[in-house]
Formats: sequence, C-alpha cells, structure tokens
Amino acid sequence: MAILIKQNLVMKDKWTKVANMSGGLMDYPNFSILPVQAFSDPLQNPLPINWLGAWFNADVDQSIFQGHVLSLPVLNIVVEDYNDGRVFTLCRLIRARFNYAKELRISGNFLIEQMGIFKNCGVDSFALPDDADYDYALFILKNTPVPCI
Repeated sequence: MAILIKQNLVMKDKWTKVANMSGGLMDYPNFSILPVQAFSDPLQNPLPINWLGAWFNADVDQSIFQGHVLSLPVLNIVVEDYNDGRVFTLCRLIRARFNYAKELRISGNFLIEQMGIFKNCGVDSFALPDDADYDYALFILKNTPVPCI
C-alpha cells in the first residue's frame, strides 16, 4: 500500500491506481483510481459505484470535466515532469472553474518543494514515493505561506 499525505498526516493510501483497464467500471473494486477516459461514456451516468476515482496527466482534454467525473470522490493528477507548470494551472481550474469540492490528489514526478504551491492551488493530498522524506514534506506543507489574493 502506498503512503499518502492528507490533512497534514502521513497515512497508508487505501486507493489503488489502475494503469491500464481490462474491463468495465463494474470489474474494479471500490477505492480504484481508473484512467479518466473510463468515465467518458455518458451512458454510465450516474455511476454504478461511488468509490471510484480518476487519474489523468496535465495534458488532459478539459472537456472531460463534466457531470459524473466531477462527482467522483478522488481526482488524481499524475505529474510526468516536475518542470511542467501546466499542472499548477490545472489544479486551479479544477477547483475554481469546475468547482470540484472533493479530494484533489497529486502523484508522480513532482518535487517535495512544490507541495506548498500545489496546496495553494487546491490540492488536498499527495502520494509520495516510499523513500520520500515525509518529515520534510510535512514541514513544507505547514510552513508555506498562503498567498494574499
């Protein structure tokens, strides 16, 4: 089980990211994070299972953020390159434009030093590698100032 930082706590992650789907939505257990394309079929609205999440990269087509995708309990942005600033913009768009109010998660290739910026952009949780310095990550989250807007 992966480790997660959420609400300034380090915990085991009950969610499992599914890299490649080999079936329909009903073939996956609760607490599965599936590729966002799995939720693009409007015939699946409303979703048969409440405890599925979606993952996607920063280059996702933003038209996917409609209806049932925004009703999922977890949206996970997978960072491929920590130099790609689009991920920060995407976080803000998901929160502000699409009014997503549930768990917004970051995983993948990001820097611990970026976590405070992600938090200010609306990110709730962070999936870190097993060898990450969690104490340092918590320090960053607790000591990054909130910007005045």
